[in-house]
Amino acid sequence: MAIPSAALCHVITALVDVYELRPDDRVLQFAPATADVSLEEIFTTLAAGATVVVRDDDMISSPARLLACVAELGLTVLSLPTAFSSQR
Repeated sequence: MAIPSAALCHVITALVDVYELRPDDRVLQFAPATADVSLEEIFTTLAAGATVVVRDDDMISSPARLLACVAELGLTVLSLPTAFSSQR
């Protein structure tokens, strides 16, 4: 089922405000681009004029590696699934 573009636009606009995203933010795209939640990660970030940082498998190989990448890449926003923290 396709998402109507107007509905997506309204959600994205609201989320920019809710998350208080700013152009200087650097947001981790954790979800694969094929997952619905990636729309939120990508479009909300871009609508705010912020930077999307796409993760790779190495970044999530361990919690310690992810924290190191957060620091190295200057990430300011993370939205991690509960399963990530409970499986490591």
